[in-house]
Amino acid sequence: MLPRPERLRTAREFARVYGEGRAFHEEGISLHVVPLPDHPADRRIGFGVSRKVGNAVVRNRVRRRLRAIVRSLSSRLGRGVLLVITARPAAARATYQGLVLAVERALSRAGLLAATASQPLATLEDGVP
Repeated sequence: MLPRPERLRTAREFARVYGEGRAFHEEGISLHVVPLPDHPADRRIGFGVSRKVGNAVVRNRVRRRLRAIVRSLSSRLGRGVLLVITARPAAARATYQGLVLAVERALSRAGLLAATASQPLATLEDGVP
């Protein structure tokens, strides 16, 4: 699991990201991003998996995979943002590696993924590119 301070928790936070955020769509997922120029060191992440994805077993598997992917990318992931990764029905049929590629592509398109863990990543002070 992600540390508690890095998780989106309330419906109000999710609504803010969906309402104000910029969306990036890839096969099986959607990424919604809201920059936090007043808090460049913060990063909060939420996951959404609707019933359209499948039954409870399938939804929980997809959610666990997405959390594991984000945890593995956390050292390369930018700060100063609110993120929501939403699973689409195709995520249920995707392999783990397919989801990894989709998440990496979406984060890269949003300008939030450094090439390596040691490479510094600029915060999104001017908004999402």
